[in-house]
Amino acid sequence: MSYSDEELLTHIRELAAELGEAPSVNQMSAAEGRPSGSTYRHRFDSWSDAVEQAGVEPTDQSGPYTKTELLEHIRALATELGRPPTLEDLNADDDRPSFKPYRRVFDTWNAALTAAGFDPNHAMSHTEPEGYSDAELLTHIQELAEELGRPPTQDEMHQADDRPSESTYKRRFESWTSAIEEAGFDSGRKTSSYSEAELLDLLRDLATELGETPSVQQLNAAEDYPSRAVYRNRFGSWSAALEAANLE
Repeated sequence: MSYSDEELLTHIRELAAELGEAPSVNQMSAAEGRPSGSTYRHRFDSWSDAVEQAGVEPTDQSGPYTKTELLEHIRALATELGRPPTLEDLNADDDRPSFKPYRRVFDTWNAALTAAGFDPNHAMSHTEPEGYSDAELLTHIQELAEELGRPPTQDEMHQADDRPSESTYKRRFESWTSAIEEAGFDSGRKTSSYSEAELLDLLRDLATELGETPSVQQLNAAEDYPSRAVYRNRFGSWSAALEAANLE
């Protein structure tokens, strides 16, 4: 269905009235009979811009966390690790906030580290004690898939003898779903419907939202965006996708 700009804005106002607050892009996408979040991103500069044009007062974009609480989580994680945490460390810790509230408050992970009193240059990449390369990790998925006759779940990987833990995959690939896609399997996410032009537009949209060229970590942490594997399969590599989007 094709919506006019005013119809799209009316949907925001109606959903805001139902919820009693400005809706998130995920709430709009999940609402029955409403346009998808990607429709708004294609028509407006960003979801925030669409909400503003609809005349709806935005809600607190940091979610349930205050700025002080977000910084305290960084410092606590640094104490546990004995070094400034990387974004991979944050995403691998289920007891910590995701990157999303940090992105909304600080824009980038490096800016959040700086605000917490750390030098981003000292945040070293976490080295897995098992010492697996990316290729070896993906091979383990492919081997277990061959044993099972289908792509494994993260619980099955965790329970399998002599296999890397699911947390190893989360630290290296940001999510189990992304690891499955990197290994060449269909994760069940609807990704094939994107044209190359749409993928590049989404990449530019994310760059506009972040105010910088997005990293793989930022792409995987972003809501309602294709994974790195989708870009790699379509363009050959993440760098090639950035170059095609004129973001290099």
